[in-house]
Amino acid sequence: MKAVLSPDRANYWLHGNYVVGDQGAEITLHLSKAQSHSIELTRSTFLVAAAYAGLQAEPSQPVFDELLREDVDVWLASDFRVSIKTDRGREQLHFSEGDSFELQIKLNKPGYCYIVGHTFMTDEPLSYLVEISPSIQNSPKRFIRHATVVETGEWINLGRFAVQPPLGRETLQLIAARENLSQFLPDTNQDLETQLYIIDSDPVVALEKTRSLLKSNQLKGYSAEAELTYTTWPR
Repeated sequence: MKAVLSPDRANYWLHGNYVVGDQGAEITLHLSKAQSHSIELTRSTFLVAAAYAGLQAEPSQPVFDELLREDVDVWLASDFRVSIKTDRGREQLHFSEGDSFELQIKLNKPGYCYIVGHTFMTDEPLSYLVEISPSIQNSPKRFIRHATVVETGEWINLGRFAVQPPLGRETLQLIAARENLSQFLPDTNQDLETQLYIIDSDPVVALEKTRSLLKSNQLKGYSAEAELTYTTWPR
């Protein structure tokens, strides 16, 4: 099988996961079609611990990943649900610098939402507010999308988003509530170089800031969350 440098040129994707134990790692690999994402072949194997001795086998952002999925029971206690995906799906996403993709969200009830991007690079992680409507000058409205009664239960296209630095592993955190979230946006500072509205250079701190606003007594009713993770790299 011939390998290509760009995922856009691939006919198949090889992806997988592993679980680290005391004796070694259980590895599962899937070969799927690039366009349909249907799995064509699956194989599993066991790698003894000595084979990867001295290498980092545990996730590099375990605290963030655990916090992101924290309080799942709280979100599920409500019948308010949200989802987020791209026009290329939501699993095993890889993009090169300069690529673009459509971002789509779905709410099962009318509500308001905004998106926080958490980017992990080698030395420069950061979290920022995603500009859903950058043409709107009013600060809160450029970050917030209102889903009307007519739009509930349908995928809402937020437009095309270009892949640009900073590159690395990125998680988009969709945050929604039944009431207007204008007063529940985290504080930001716009970075002059990237033009991003930075919440914090530490994604864990940014996540805690966002969650603390949602847990305030001023927010009535339930909020809901969904997340989407993908990888970006230089072309």
